[in-house]
Amino acid sequence: MPRPILSAQSDSTVLSLFPAGGITRSQDWLEIADASRQLADSNIYLTSHSSLELRNIADGDAVIERLATTTLHTSPCRVVASPLNSRARELARLIGEAAPESTKDNIVVGVDSGDGLIASHHPHVCVTLIENTTEVRVRVLEHEFRTDIGEAPSAVAEILQYLDANKSAEAQLADAELIDAPLKNSQLPIGWLADHMPSGRVELGVGLFDGVMSAEIAEILGKMEVPVTITPWKGLVLHDLSEGDADAVVRVLAPRGLIFDVNSPFL
Repeated sequence: MPRPILSAQSDSTVLSLFPAGGITRSQDWLEIADASRQLADSNIYLTSHSSLELRNIADGDAVIERLATTTLHTSPCRVVASPLNSRARELARLIGEAAPESTKDNIVVGVDSGDGLIASHHPHVCVTLIENTTEVRVRVLEHEFRTDIGEAPSAVAEILQYLDANKSAEAQLADAELIDAPLKNSQLPIGWLADHMPSGRVELGVGLFDGVMSAEIAEILGKMEVPVTITPWKGLVLHDLSEGDADAVVRVLAPRGLIFDVNSPFL
């Protein structure tokens, strides 16, 4: 279920949601679009660490009540994953479910597919998949150990409990904003992503100018009925499309301002 976090910023009340691994379902986008129209400013803001926000909220209690009945599953802290790797995304989802409710929302847990992209951001806790094995490597502060992928969610939950209880360890953690280092455009998962897919299937990487999408775009995503991942870099990946469907998506969404060119100056 959703774990919304309300905060008062300089110019408005903001609701933040942390979908673990950035994983969303089509119904989530319909519900978020509706909440944004009724209770916020009709935009959805993708932010760092695969998070999303609703802004300019007039009634915080009403928006929390509205989202409490939705299908969106979120974590109490920020859990990011390699967006093109299904094992990494699924492990991130399980870690998000296991994370203690007391975990501070500025903690960042990363699940790296093994290509080093997530690890390069130095999340507070980093879990790295090891190729051709069920083992993963877990790093926190100056410590590193290996465990089975099935044990990783409980191992990370214990680490998060320790960090919450141990103030001296928590003080050693970098501020979450320091982990929000941008990637070079060439590294972003934007455009036609087919190299890792079976023949005839693609994934479509979508960029958003400053991470902002309208409720209309969110509603279109929901009606497409495809799995969508929010990337750690304020973008989206639409998963497992036929080439024909992917082409149709580009024709519908590109005129509405979504970006499918990794070389775009608006990324």
